[in-house]
Amino acid sequence: MYLPDVDVTSINELRLKGTPDPEVLQMAIEQDRVLLTHDKRTMVPLADQLTESGSSHPGVIYVNRFSQMGTIVDHLATVAGASHENEWRNQVKFVPF
Repeated sequence: MYLPDVDVTSINELRLKGTPDPEVLQMAIEQDRVLLTHDKRTMVPLADQLTESGSSHPGVIYVNRFSQMGTIVDHLATVAGASHENEWRNQVKFVPF
């Protein structure tokens, strides 16, 4: 995915395909990256558990895997352009909004 002026990477680019979700979320925390995921079943509860326990994460954005890619990119571009640094911290949001 390409969004101008936004540092985006993927599990495939990082060669982390198949990595357990807690490790993926920990990597996002260590790299201070908002995590974009299709995994509502496990990733969203993991992020919520961190917040509830008093720990912090950069944010999680859930995208329905059946959404149109153009719609997703448009929403993410809007979010990136309208967001301030750390605005997504400890937030779990669903796209499209």
